[in-house]
Amino acid sequence: MTILGFDVAKATVVVAEADRRATVRTLTTLENTVGAIGSFLDEVQARHPHLTVIAESTGDYHRPLVEACLARQRIDGRLVNPILTKQFNRATIRRTKTDRQDAVNLVKLAIQGEGRPMTAELLTTAKPLVRTAARVGMLRQSLRAMTKRFDGIVGDPALAQSLATSLHDLDATVAALRAKAQASVDQPTLQLLTSIPGIGPVVATTVLAELSPIERFISERAVVAYAGLDPRVLQSGTSLNRQAALTKRGSPHLRHMLFIAASSARHCDPVLRTYYEKKRMEGKSYRTAVVATSRKLIARIYAVRMRKTPYLEQPPRQTS
Repeated sequence: MTILGFDVAKATVVVAEADRRATVRTLTTLENTVGAIGSFLDEVQARHPHLTVIAESTGDYHRPLVEACLARQRIDGRLVNPILTKQFNRATIRRTKTDRQDAVNLVKLAIQGEGRPMTAELLTTAKPLVRTAARVGMLRQSLRAMTKRFDGIVGDPALAQSLATSLHDLDATVAALRAKAQASVDQPTLQLLTSIPGIGPVVATTVLAELSPIERFISERAVVAYAGLDPRVLQSGTSLNRQAALTKRGSPHLRHMLFIAASSARHCDPVLRTYYEKKRMEGKSYRTAVVATSRKLIARIYAVRMRKTPYLEQPPRQTS
């Protein structure tokens, strides 16, 4: 068996070619393009027909590698969570952090069977569209705040009109990006998610883009962990603190959207409103109570998606 560990960067990739004993044969640096990676894979496959290719999940930077692997047969392509690679590096004595060492470490992770399969769903445009819309939206909010301050200080009508035009263009860009993202996700599943109170098309599109494929999560708790909405657990001896800060692992875009959805859902859903008010009566802050509500919302999202049936609103439980 031949294993190729790809350490992916924006412009280049470093490839470690090794056997099942993690003995490195060659280290190669390539351009991070479909053409360069594809030519390299063809050359290696001419010598070793069956390949295992592993890389770290790196946002958009791993897309050329995924595309090149999916276009070829007899390649077992895998992506590894960056958290796992960091933990693996910390476990080493020297904790060496170089592109070449990272490629070798990926080979060792492949031998251990780590990584999830590369699939065509990784090449969908929904995630980059959703994330770009979020970034442009942040620019829009900053510009709107600056415009209000500018009008109160300078009071120049021509410049104020120019700023207003820029705001209008940003609004149109965000709307166009969100519409394109919404059209690129699975429409039946989108309709299922929007049946949940508090979840509209924008939130549902973000959830589908960030979690796809949701079948890779073995439970709703795994989705909570991926969204970074689970608290750190700190224990020393018999002392156990479960009120620590959130881990904030995974996707910040997903976490932000779920927070917004939970804040909205507590107003329109009796069950979540009761749960939110219960947390507040326990002395929890607004943020902590909404985060707890967002975890309840994840349970609904996971159930609706896995059962493939719309959400049916339930009355609040009667307490004596």
